[in-house]
Amino acid sequence: MSRLFVYLVVAIFCITKTLAQSESFYFIQLSDPQFGMLEKNKSFSQETMIMEKVIAAINNLNPAFVVITGDMVNDGKDQKQIDEFKRVCKLIKKSIPVYVLPGNHDLSQQCTDESVSDYMDEYGYDCFSFQVNNSCFIGLNTPVIFANGKISTDLVGKDSREFSEM
Repeated sequence: MSRLFVYLVVAIFCITKTLAQSESFYFIQLSDPQFGMLEKNKSFSQETMIMEKVIAAINNLNPAFVVITGDMVNDGKDQKQIDEFKRVCKLIKKSIPVYVLPGNHDLSQQCTDESVSDYMDEYGYDCFSFQVNNSCFIGLNTPVIFANGKISTDLVGKDSREFSEM
């Protein structure tokens, strides 16, 4: 219960700082590019085409950052899907930070120590926090939260890395 209290205090602190913000900005949040879904893991050419159009729009809009909230791939164990997702994301301008969070498909439909470890081997982290201007952003590995009803103890003060640094 005390950890939940710490997270709530951090959230209230972030909201308070946001209200004092003076410089406006915007960001883009994407979900479920799910490479491999449309053709049931046989191909991901359609997802590649869609995501390339999305990235062209992102680059044109030039947001402060992009967050991709899960299900980057349809099969978290399919290295070709993972590699294609990473390849396409590298088309986002280097000046735009990109952060990713796992979805259930990225964890192979199972939230186990092994699936989270495999995910982190590929993407580097499974949660993050960062600030833009006076706003604080916190990304959580929600499959872990929903899998066992516990919040990870390693969220506060976690060293965040951008996906683009990988």
